[in-house]
Amino acid sequence: MIQISHLQLSLQRRLILDDISFTIHEHECLGLIGPNGAGKTTLLKCLSGMIESDRGSITMSSRSIRQNQQSIGYLSQQTDFKPWMTCEQSLRFFGRLSGLDRATLNKRIPNVLNEVGLHDQQTEVIERLSGGMRQRLGIAQAILHEPTFLILDEPASALDPSGRHDINQLILRLKKRMTIIVSTHLLEDAKTCCDRFLVIKHGKLLGPLDNQRNVDQYRIKVETLTAAPSFSATRFPRVEIDRINPCCYQFSAQQPLDLSQLATTLIQQGWSIASIAYQPIGLEERFLDMVADV
Repeated sequence: MIQISHLQLSLQRRLILDDISFTIHEHECLGLIGPNGAGKTTLLKCLSGMIESDRGSITMSSRSIRQNQQSIGYLSQQTDFKPWMTCEQSLRFFGRLSGLDRATLNKRIPNVLNEVGLHDQQTEVIERLSGGMRQRLGIAQAILHEPTFLILDEPASALDPSGRHDINQLILRLKKRMTIIVSTHLLEDAKTCCDRFLVIKHGKLLGPLDNQRNVDQYRIKVETLTAAPSFSATRFPRVEIDRINPCCYQFSAQQPLDLSQLATTLIQQGWSIASIAYQPIGLEERFLDMVADV
């Protein structure tokens, strides 16, 4: 388990991270989302040990992050590969920088290339790889020393739908043996591999964004046969009503709504209901609601 407590960091007198606290559970994939300039990359660099915070602590299995450097894998937003190297040569170069000996690398390099789907590209020159292949090579480099905590900064942002799907499926496989945090703005894609999301803006955590289905129950769409009469919200005091057109209304709340109870109440108040159903609320819409006017 990784515990982040009251993390604070200022750069050039500007507050970049403001009292950040959260926990990442073992074998969880946590998504970190926020607008550009929110502090996502800086936070990930703190988690990797590349940047030291002014205040607060980061512990991993009750030890400081500095004491766990060999247990951390990190993929930056921009991969830094030498284009004339082959995949094998590049991994061998970074592996030696990580302190791995030749015998260990001879065993691990084919294994990680196979795991990320690049076994056939082992001797391929990097400049000939597609963008998706380079990202998978970056992940291969990040897991070469067999970390237990993997940090991925926008691993799929520049890829086409097929490439993003490959990266997300790879993350799903990796989280069976690793704890992962990934920054992303591709919410609908990332929900396939992320268990939950944290929203950050202006260096502050706005709260969690759970990747769960029951949020669909927070909004109900009602269509009527004729223009609806006024609605008395006595039994639903915290419900917001939006009139889409004279025969279509949307009921929203911050907590689950009872569909049958609402339908009964509307009928009692003279509504001629043609249809009533839960209205799905996408992750992106919920994210935009959280960061609006903050």
